[in-house]
Amino acid sequence: MGKGRREREERAAARRAPAAGPAEQVAWDEIAALLPPRHGQVPPTTVPPRLAARPSAGRSAMSARAPARRPRGQREFVELARLAAERDQVREVLAAAEAAIAKQMHRERRAGASWGDIGQALGVSRQGARQRFGEG
Repeated sequence: MGKGRREREERAAARRAPAAGPAEQVAWDEIAALLPPRHGQVPPTTVPPRLAARPSAGRSAMSARAPARRPRGQREFVELARLAAERDQVREVLAAAEAAIAKQMHRERRAGASWGDIGQALGVSRQGARQRFGEG
């Protein structure tokens, strides 16, 4: 048996072995006591008063508390619309920056700059700059 195979088998055996001793055992109750309580967590021995009360006639306890829903298609997505507008503005700025980079790159090439120089300025390889901006 080769050294590599023996080492792999030893690592696999170590992973399969149970934890060694009580020092490595986890006291979950102690960890749970250190964690903050969950939002709205109710001790299991108590029942919230709103659940203990009888539901109104013809309605369940859940629907009695439920907020009124808007009909489908009438939701306002204000935050989503704001983010989409912001994305469109960023795209416009990006397009303008890309156009300015391409224009300056063509000026530099006409002035005699190599693809390596342009690639280094843009943070890409020579081949990357040529593929992105090159002539055919």
